[in-house]
Amino acid sequence: MPEAAGAAGAARADPRDVLRDQVRALYDQAPLGAVIAAVIGCLFVYVFVHVTSPWLLWGWFGASTLSQVVSLWQLQRFRQASRSEGWNPAPWLRRYMARVAAAGMLLGAMPWLFFEPHYGDARWLTVLTICGLAAGSLTSYAYHRPTMFVFLATLTLPAAVRLASLPGQAGWIGSSVFVFYVWMLVWFGHNQARLLRESIEMRHANAALLAQLHQRTLDLEASNRAKSRFFAAASHDLRQPLHALGYYSSLLEPSQHDAPHVQRIEQCIGALDDLLEGVLDIARLDASTKQQHKASVDLGAQLERLAALYGGAASVKGLRLKLHLPRGGAWGHTDEQMLERVLANLVNNAIRYSRRGGLLLAVRPRVGGWGVAVIDTGIGIAADALDTVFDEFVQLHNRQRDPSQGVGLGLATVKRICALLGHEISLRSRLGSGSWFEVRVPRSEALPAAQATLEPATADRLHGRILVVEDNELVGESLRKVLQAWGLECELAGDGEQALALARTQHFDAVLCDWRLPGALDGCEVLQRMGTLQPWLRLQVLLTGERDDEVKGLPGDVPLLRKPVRPIRLRALLTAHLHAPISA
Repeated sequence: MPEAAGAAGAARADPRDVLRDQVRALYDQAPLGAVIAAVIGCLFVYVFVHVTSPWLLWGWFGASTLSQVVSLWQLQRFRQASRSEGWNPAPWLRRYMARVAAAGMLLGAMPWLFFEPHYGDARWLTVLTICGLAAGSLTSYAYHRPTMFVFLATLTLPAAVRLASLPGQAGWIGSSVFVFYVWMLVWFGHNQARLLRESIEMRHANAALLAQLHQRTLDLEASNRAKSRFFAAASHDLRQPLHALGYYSSLLEPSQHDAPHVQRIEQCIGALDDLLEGVLDIARLDASTKQQHKASVDLGAQLERLAALYGGAASVKGLRLKLHLPRGGAWGHTDEQMLERVLANLVNNAIRYSRRGGLLLAVRPRVGGWGVAVIDTGIGIAADALDTVFDEFVQLHNRQRDPSQGVGLGLATVKRICALLGHEISLRSRLGSGSWFEVRVPRSEALPAAQATLEPATADRLHGRILVVEDNELVGESLRKVLQAWGLECELAGDGEQALALARTQHFDAVLCDWRLPGALDGCEVLQRMGTLQPWLRLQVLLTGERDDEVKGLPGDVPLLRKPVRPIRLRALLTAHLHAPISA
């Protein structure tokens, strides 16, 4: 807000732009002025043609007509000149004021030409005409105060002198009344001119402010793009050594004395993995680069999967994990993976901060949707901390920053994902009594019954030949050693062309391919060609640390694992496909 106020204060109208608008408005009055002058000229010719000198009448009419012709000619030239960028308004204003002064003198001369006593009542037509023109000048010339005053002066001063020259009291009374009338017009005209100028200045100031805001928006978009490019590089480069470190740590066979230290190393690797994943996730969410794919989702089935996944962790801590699902099912319109990320974070927190009792995963009907709730009997949150728990790196019960207690990005990620999905998240908690998190999901129509998924088989030793496509030697070697320790034969390729060359001469059962590779082929293209060269492949996996929207062309049946991939997760995937000996 202070920055916005500063931007508004810095927005000022350019005086030259204001003057350009004033001059345009003045010249726009020229056609109407020409029509009015022609009507007045014809009227005076009709009234005075038989009572005054023809030379005097026609001379005045000709001069007045010439003045309006000059006015229209100036208008035509002005319109041509004003089309150019950065035209100078000053000379055009001087020309306009000179013509207005000439027109004012011609019209102001009428009381000296057509106010003789022998003209009878017709002579008062000149006074009425001058009063009307003086009042009309407030509309025509108030865009520029000096122009308005020049016209009023040249129009009314001759008339005031002529009225003062009348004999007797009629002279000074008529002149006084006329001067008072003109003074009122000057006062009203002054205020009108001020308001018009302020409105023009305000319009230009608003335009300048909008230009500043537009530029600020462009700068912010450029900054976001730069940040996205940075995190794209960080997502790849930072994950590579962590990726290798995880594999090498899994190869360690510590003695009984060193086992606790190795376990601590693995905890640190896991905490660093969580921190990196959380920071990059928040960066992607803030930059709106994380894509959402909304569809009808069985909320009950999703909670059942979470209960199966986290039931063991809850049991280890002596907690009961219960489900409460509505009869007839509950289907919501959401992104299944992103919602599962939200709920998994909430369940993980509930288990981490609960020492007794248990937690409840529930779906409850709400107006227009469902409330998916995670309720625990944990330590709870104080009332004055409810507004801060969704901020980054906030850990109310981990002042020592123990990495095993998380990094404080789970609820920050939850908040951003819910905002991206348009789902409201609410929190109720009492210190010492537990917490209630609830995500509101819109209702959706149920889909036909899905096919049951096969449970992955397990085996102590894996069998098969694996092609690893990885340009980072450290990561490639560590991954090869891990795969060999699991019983697999492994070949390593440093780029796409080398991988395809190996595929033309050797038989493989699975391919693990990095996405960002040197050369013309990326990981997706390599996997597509591998599937053509070796259609018997049991498994193809793409490994990447990039943003989701960066990966294009990934075949639909190819799983994507984000670096750093934990060995236990990779082994579970390989076990599902390579758990038995494979005949050539």
